[in-house]
Amino acid sequence: MTLEQLRIFVAVATELNMTRAAEVLRLSQSAVSAAISALERRHDVQLFDRVGRGIALTPAGAVFLTEAKDILNRSQQAERVLEDLSTLRRGSIQLVASQTVGNYWLPRQLMSFHSSNPDIDLSVEITNSDRVMDWITSGKAELGFIESPVTMDGLEATQVGTDQMVLIGSREIGLQIDRAMLMSLPWVIREEGSGTRAMLLEFLSHYRLTLSDIRIALVLPSNEAIASAVSDGLGVALMSRLAAGFLGQSSEIAIRPSPQPDRALTMVLSTQRHRSSAVQAFVRQIKAGSNPALI
Repeated sequence: MTLEQLRIFVAVATELNMTRAAEVLRLSQSAVSAAISALERRHDVQLFDRVGRGIALTPAGAVFLTEAKDILNRSQQAERVLEDLSTLRRGSIQLVASQTVGNYWLPRQLMSFHSSNPDIDLSVEITNSDRVMDWITSGKAELGFIESPVTMDGLEATQVGTDQMVLIGSREIGLQIDRAMLMSLPWVIREEGSGTRAMLLEFLSHYRLTLSDIRIALVLPSNEAIASAVSDGLGVALMSRLAAGFLGQSSEIAIRPSPQPDRALTMVLSTQRHRSSAVQAFVRQIKAGSNPALI
């Protein structure tokens, strides 16, 4: 049974005349008759009674008409959904981002896209950089943003901004950062897999240090938790300048720039998975921007 056969049946059942139904459908009368005969023969049921020169629905035909109309309506709705999806009248995007870019850079991008495409649902998960890449490669999310280098195959990476790393701690931190000072201080660091932790390893290597050379007081899962711990005097930390920005108003907290180059903020997509029209539109918006820096 095909949708075309259903359309023909509904037209004949509505007109109760083969000739008029053929005119409505812009088909030959023989094609209309053949379609009805094929339905009846294939399912061994009579849909119409031939009454004189006219036709009338049988009881079976009347029951089938309700079902046929429902199927055609569902088919039309499905076509409208596909059209809406392709023209951005509806749809959704599942995004995933690491903490700094997700909390400080991405929100304004989401607001800009929403203002232009109010019927596209945007869902965002905030996690660490490694998990972002894993979600994109596995198809759990369609579009990701990270602060660390891309380390997995099958990902397309585009830089969308930059960020500066800073050392934060008590006012006792000197203006000159040196190896001995870093080894003497208690540290509050991010969990394994985060972009901020990767930057800490790079920062320490600049002073010929590793994690085993410093005193780790706490390992915490978010920038906010680290900032709070540092504010309470529990140690020093390396983090994004934006994430640490509100601490700049505190007379008790020192913020010192890291000697590292600025880190890239990166948009990642799978090279092997289909990109919906909504995702393509969001990517175009990001790429059309001026590559704004966070600071």
